[in-house]
Amino acid sequence: MIKRLARDNEISVAGPVLSESTRLTSRDLSEIARSDRNAHLLAISGRERLEETVTDVLVERGNREVIHKLPANSGARFSETGYGALVQRAEGDDALAEKVGQRIDIPTHLHRQLIARATEAVRAKLLSLASPQVRDEISHALAKATDVVAAETEKPRELTLAEHVVRLMRSEGKLDDAAVLNFAECGKFGEVTAAVALLCSAPLTVISELLMGARNDAVLLPCKAAGLEWPTVETILRNRHGHAALSSKIMDIARNDFKKLSIVTAQKTLRFMQVRTTVGK
Repeated sequence: MIKRLARDNEISVAGPVLSESTRLTSRDLSEIARSDRNAHLLAISGRERLEETVTDVLVERGNREVIHKLPANSGARFSETGYGALVQRAEGDDALAEKVGQRIDIPTHLHRQLIARATEAVRAKLLSLASPQVRDEISHALAKATDVVAAETEKPRELTLAEHVVRLMRSEGKLDDAAVLNFAECGKFGEVTAAVALLCSAPLTVISELLMGARNDAVLLPCKAAGLEWPTVETILRNRHGHAALSSKIMDIARNDFKKLSIVTAQKTLRFMQVRTTVGK
């Protein structure tokens, strides 16, 4: 009788049974999810507990409403395949990306993939909600994904000239945080890049990719390793060429992340990237 009621065409009849009945097994729910309409799938999505075999079907067949309800259900369990499908569907859907990204049981590699594909606003929110350890791991993984294998001989002319300028300033004892701040305020990002690279003893091409890339959080790494102060880092973030203006919320998150990031961690990560660059040549 319960199975018959669960399959009733009238959702007013089937809905309460699908969402609450303990008589329905995971096999029953999977079979219903494979054959019935989205209204029935939506009712199933709200159950107190859902096994992976059921959520796999729901993720495969569900409409947007179903897909948004599932990750918000703390009693739902997902297979790696199910999570992979959710990450795919979250691309371009900020609301879904936030819900999936806040799941504590999402595999780490899929969490990184989700954040890498998310918009800047969603990425900032998810990173702010993650534990410091997870946030560092994700930032590290995203930084590693940056292409840093360009040869030193292929440096743009303006960077080469800027490097000459900052080396001269360093020899005269004039290369410090204030100098970098002045470069950033004047929009001299060739000099900013060369100065940061010199201050943290990293290849110019590596620092250029990090400072001028699409990721705001990647900027924090070399700046921290170079020993820069937050006002200088904020000016760099706000004045980067070709990048949209940052909201106060994103800037607050960046400031907090910068304060939590240790110089030792930043320097170790940069050294790892330099080794990877050397191996890739």
